[in-house]
Amino acid sequence: MIAPRQALRTLALTALLLPAPGLAGGKLDQARDEVRTPPSGSKPDDQTAAQAPYDGDGSSIEDYGSGDACPQDDPDCAHDGIGLLVGYTIGALFYLPHLLIEGPDPRDGWFGGPPYMNGKRGHMVFSRPPWVPPPPPETTPEGDLLIAPVPPPEAPTPAGVSPLALTLSAEYGHDLDNLYKPAAYAMVSTSFRLGLETGWTWFTEETVAGQDWLVLGDINLVWRFAQHETIEWYSGAGVRLMTDDAGWNAGFNFTYGFDAFIANPVVLSASIDLGNLGWAFVVHGRGHLGITRFGLEVFAGWDVIAIGDIVFQGPLIGLRGWI
Repeated sequence: MIAPRQALRTLALTALLLPAPGLAGGKLDQARDEVRTPPSGSKPDDQTAAQAPYDGDGSSIEDYGSGDACPQDDPDCAHDGIGLLVGYTIGALFYLPHLLIEGPDPRDGWFGGPPYMNGKRGHMVFSRPPWVPPPPPETTPEGDLLIAPVPPPEAPTPAGVSPLALTLSAEYGHDLDNLYKPAAYAMVSTSFRLGLETGWTWFTEETVAGQDWLVLGDINLVWRFAQHETIEWYSGAGVRLMTDDAGWNAGFNFTYGFDAFIANPVVLSASIDLGNLGWAFVVHGRGHLGITRFGLEVFAGWDVIAIGDIVFQGPLIGLRGWI
């Protein structure tokens, strides 16, 4: 017969040897749950209250401030302006960079090889100098125009340029724990501003149950909405994908980023992706600083990927080729 003290000791030892609940799967299993498990529904009472229309009975703002059926001609119906603010913010993210970088007179641009090569200030080559405000026309004391302003002539296409450019990069990332994130990126850019961008990350995690893996990627059609010798600003949309042993999941992806050529040989790159994957909202932000020579760039930075409530983040180091 086993003594009570020995039985307790055996149970304690067994508990220590067994993996804790949820530990065997690790963060990748939690991310899969965010993508493939529908969220729990809200309470019926809350759902009914959120869908109840405003009836214009003169109640306080707190009573119906969450409703979305405010008549525009009712003075008692208050709008908080959040939607308008979001609209202006999104517009400013595109309009202001274009206005500040290109001005009211956009220029045609081409690609002349890797950044800083052949005396370039950055990556792109343009047909004429950046736009500057013209001087005011000269007039007589009576206000008569002396010389009419003449617009500058269009310069010919520079020699030795190409309408296409390609960047290929490979990198290695880590979450400072037991998860590894090798990744690969590619972008095709054209002189008429349209391009194609894709990136794929291979997650590998060491868990109690063994090695787990998951691949996350996106494919986007992008538009270079602001361009200059020293910066290229782009945005676009496409599809986000996830695959593992259980199959594929897909969702929408929006991307926004830039490459800045600060000074020879430094390149600063940053981007943010927003979208969904199955049932999960996905955010992917990254930024890195690199040194480029003869078309090869060595860079280091930080990468953050949030799949629902599960966040993967850590340092990265990589190599990018400019063609």
